[in-house]
Amino acid sequence: MRRAQVDFALKVIRPENNELQIKANALAFTEGATLVRLRHPNLVQVHEVGKIGTETYILMDFINGRPFSEVIESEQLTETKIISIFKQIVAALAQVHDHGIVHRDLKPANVLVDERGRAVLIDFGLASEVSKLGVSNEFVGSYLFCSPEQCGLLQRTVDIRSDLYALGAMLYAAATQSPPFVDEDAGIVMHQHATKKPSDVHTINPYISVGLSAIISCLLAKDPDDRYQSCRALLLDLERVEAITNSISSEGLAKLRIGSSEDIDNSDTVLVGRELELNDLKATYSRAKEHKKEVALLVGEPGSGKSRLAREILSFGAKQGALILKGKCSESDPIPFSVFRASLEALMIDVARQPEEQRLETERVICSCIPEGTEN
Repeated sequence: MRRAQVDFALKVIRPENNELQIKANALAFTEGATLVRLRHPNLVQVHEVGKIGTETYILMDFINGRPFSEVIESEQLTETKIISIFKQIVAALAQVHDHGIVHRDLKPANVLVDERGRAVLIDFGLASEVSKLGVSNEFVGSYLFCSPEQCGLLQRTVDIRSDLYALGAMLYAAATQSPPFVDEDAGIVMHQHATKKPSDVHTINPYISVGLSAIISCLLAKDPDDRYQSCRALLLDLERVEAITNSISSEGLAKLRIGSSEDIDNSDTVLVGRELELNDLKATYSRAKEHKKEVALLVGEPGSGKSRLAREILSFGAKQGALILKGKCSESDPIPFSVFRASLEALMIDVARQPEEQRLETERVICSCIPEGTEN
């Protein structure tokens, strides 16, 4: 439709029955209320949300573009074009996350690309505030691009890192013309999201650099703690894919900035100013290895380096051959002690993906830690 010589898009919700109408109206108002708060050149702008009778409508900018899903199907995209499109999507999503909102339905069909290469993120019907989310026991979103925790298969809180997993699945599809996992049975695909490592992107498409392939692999990590922690950290790496490729070629190591925007993880930097605390933690670890009961609590102001210090001792333990269990607590999590369950589930998933000889040895170590007489 046109107003004052300007084209607009009018989205009208017309489900088949009254029950679906109520649900559709709620989704439409969620989308409108979300987008009206946001302003970004790569987000569709909503101008009006209302009802005519029983039907809900959304008046928004008209985007003269094709769904990104059609673009992927019609051509093998170059790495340069992929990075250009995704830098726009990630920048827009960073704005969304800054407002405490999780999209929850990221997929190529929900991105429009115009002839100039401008990408616009659309469809916020399933968006939700992070504070209202917790551990999901049911599937929400698009199963081909859904994180393990959003599928309800991993007992972890759904947050912005769930969107980052979906971005990884989208990048995978753009680079290979196929999502990470495909099957006619949605349940099988969701199970693969939680347990199976996708094929390497560079192996499938040699025209994609090992640097971009490493970024995609990081985004598709099963454990949210192992993914990028923010869109801005991801943007930093999308700006330096060539440098990442060079570090892999020369050192065999992908130096990714997976930390949050305030706490970027520079894996090549040396920890300074925390020698005393690190030595205390190493001593604690040594006592724990002698079967002494130990607990260490890191306390400090935001930005004081707690996460960096924790990563340092985890890295030290891993080099010593320790089994590492990681978990994250959330005030909105309704399940008591779910952090322990989630940590053990993540460990079991990692163990299941190991080569057989390594897996058997890991299982032996785990079994040796179980007291005698404990029931299986």
